[in-house]
Order: sequence, then C-alpha cells, then structure tokens
Amino acid sequence: MLITSSWCYLALAALAVLGAVVADGPKELMIQMKYPIDFDWPDEGIRETALADGSYKPINTIPTGIKVFKNIVYLCVPRWYDGIASTLNVVEGKKYEIGEQPKLTPWPDWSWQNASDCDRGIAFSMSVEIDPKGRVWVLDTGNNNLYERDTSLHKFFCPPSVLVFD
Repeated sequence: MLITSSWCYLALAALAVLGAVVADGPKELMIQMKYPIDFDWPDEGIRETALADGSYKPINTIPTGIKVFKNIVYLCVPRWYDGIASTLNVVEGKKYEIGEQPKLTPWPDWSWQNASDCDRGIAFSMSVEIDPKGRVWVLDTGNNNLYERDTSLHKFFCPPSVLVFD
C-alpha cells in the first residue's frame, strides 16, 4: 500500500510539472556549446600559434560560471589547467541555429587575458556578478593550473583580487 501511495504522489508531481510546462509553452533552445569550445581570435594565425605552443588547449576550455545581463552572456573559464586562452568571456545572448557554435569573445578584451599582469590582467576568473547599475564584478583568485598533475605548472602570479568594471 505504501508503494502505491508513493507512486500516486510521484504521478501527481509529474502531472503538475507537465501542466506547468504546457501552460508556459514549449521551450526553445537558444545556445548550445559543445566541445571544442573556441574563441573569437584576432586572426587565424594567432590561434594556430596558440595551439602549437600550448597556450590554447581546447580540451581544457571548460566554462564553469555563467551570468546573463541584458543581451550578454558572461562565461568564466577558470585556468584550472594550462592552455586557457581567456578566462572571462562573453557571447551574444541571441538565438543560434542548431549546430552553430558561438565563439567566446574575451572580456573586456584580449589585453586583459594576460594571467601574469597583476595590474591589468585577469589570472583566473572564478565568479562574475553584475550589479543593478551594470557594473561587472570579477572574483580573480590570481593562481593558475591548480589541477595539473605536474606541480611545476602550478602558477601563482598575482594575489587574489576583486575587479570592478564600470
């Protein structure tokens, strides 16, 4: 009897969820990013050089943080491993065609993606927040490659910091 009651509650819950989805209408896929995730490079030669010298390793490009503000999607790509070309990126918040792969655009631009520049660089974007005035707050841990098995690749360029862009 207990099993039957549990199944009834489960069925009612499923119907409630289905009713909510139907009432709100079907959802449409807007953006789908799949491996390999690529960047909007200044030119193909720079991309090829980065692939050759290891400063860009597509397998290590794993977005883990997301924030949406107006029509911009901010994506954090922490530098847990070597080969992350840009740690804070944006994509336009628009509908992409199925199979169309949006490229990550470094934010605020490529010059800020220098992990060893403690005055004008973002080493490791862990989190991003956007306040009601549109200011972008970035939590930068200042270290890189923490998950690399080879501990000689662990890098601590800068102290942790909070960056605010207006």
